[in-house]
Amino acid sequence: LVAARRRDRAAIAMSSAVFGLWHVGPTLAALRINGVQTGRLRSCAAAVVASAGAGVALGALRSKAGHLAAPWLAHCAGNVTALVVAAVWQRRRA
Repeated sequence: LVAARRRDRAAIAMSSAVFGLWHVGPTLAALRINGVQTGRLRSCAAAVVASAGAGVALGALRSKAGHLAAPWLAHCAGNVTALVVAAVWQRRRA
């Protein structure tokens, strides 16, 4: 049981790190699209840390649920929420 928990933790840590690093490309693309020229390194670092943290939560959810449906749905809900917030933000700026 202890060995299985250690493997789970290692898998969550590794997948969370990869999940965080994967978000560098989309973050750079979003910054470019929005014309952001300064603070790009800080923005990418924040995105990696936030995404890795979300990866830990999603990994823990996967571990508790025993399947991928729960973290997949949570990830989809997070993405949809981000899109809605961005749309509202754009409408307020216009």
